[in-house]
Amino acid sequence: MKNVEEKGFALVLSLVLLLVMSLMGGSLIVIASGDHKNNNTSDQYQQTFYVAETGLMQGEKWVTDNYLGHWLKGGTDEDPYSGTVPNYCQTMQAKDAAFECLEEGAEGYAEYSGEESAYNTHVEGYSHVYVASGGTSTSLVRHTWNKGPAYNEYKIEDASKTQCMNSFKNIEANKELYVASGSAPKTGLFWDIIGPIVTEKYFLEKSDSGLGFTNVNEKKHLDITEIIRKEVAYLKRYAYEFFIINIGGAAYGGSGSSIAQTSGGVAPLQGTAYKIYACGKFFDQGGNLSIIVPLESVVVMPY
Repeated sequence: MKNVEEKGFALVLSLVLLLVMSLMGGSLIVIASGDHKNNNTSDQYQQTFYVAETGLMQGEKWVTDNYLGHWLKGGTDEDPYSGTVPNYCQTMQAKDAAFECLEEGAEGYAEYSGEESAYNTHVEGYSHVYVASGGTSTSLVRHTWNKGPAYNEYKIEDASKTQCMNSFKNIEANKELYVASGSAPKTGLFWDIIGPIVTEKYFLEKSDSGLGFTNVNEKKHLDITEIIRKEVAYLKRYAYEFFIINIGGAAYGGSGSSIAQTSGGVAPLQGTAYKIYACGKFFDQGGNLSIIVPLESVVVMPY
């Protein structure tokens, strides 16, 4: 009985095994790449969530500042949050529509002029700013003439609603929205808040080869400033947005130095409640909105 010719079998087997191993290797690369991308996306969603929480905190700060008087910033530095300070007449009429703006020579003008002069002395040369940090401004003062509770006196037309506004299911679609925080949502970059604390001293020194990626053989060194530049560019892709609605009266419990004021049968104090809506936003390298995370909270303030 003759043996079957088996010449070339080893070559065929090797090719089959090579093909199988190539497919397995390619599959592992695809899986690893997908996991890496998913991890990056998960990290970006998590960071965007934190930025949304920052927006809520900025909204709470805005409500508090509205009661104490918003910060006014002096100097000539450009500021993304600045705006024109209303004059005395506009400010007083915003507080009371019945307030009468007097012209020089009118009866009672002397007292009016004195108040107007005091107002101008306080706010002259300043501009609105609700983030009182950063920059080299000469000084900050509170706009105490315009402090107090905020009411829903600003109407946002449906066509002017932002993607953030349309992200909340409890905000009616195809209908205008009345808010207490101004004629447009407050927006800001996450970097504007953390920027002042992110400096070179929080990184390892340039001499550290691990951070500098120094190649001893080729004597190439990536300067730490380039690392920081890339990190800053990345962090600037995160932004927050918030707007506030006065949702009416609400009871709240105050507290003393040792015992809550609601103890002993004391009735809860009456205040006004604000719902703060905030969104964290992440933009891709082309400037397109990639991720948006909406959050909301309620705060109660005294009248």
